[in-house]
Amino acid sequence: MDPMVGESDLPNLAFRGKGRYRVRVHYRKPEWEAGTPQHLLIMIYPGSGRRTVEYLPRS
Repeated sequence: MDPMVGESDLPNLAFRGKGRYRVRVHYRKPEWEAGTPQHLLIMIYPGSGRRTVEYLPRS
């Protein structure tokens, strides 16, 4: 959601109710020369397991 646009209704991400969910996020940085914005694809789906993995960009 863009806070500059104002308030908007967000979807219910826990569409199956209580339980464990997995979140996967893909990010594409903006191309300033082409004038394209950043892109975020956020996927939420039911899942199990307790292992958390966080991937960070290489420095």
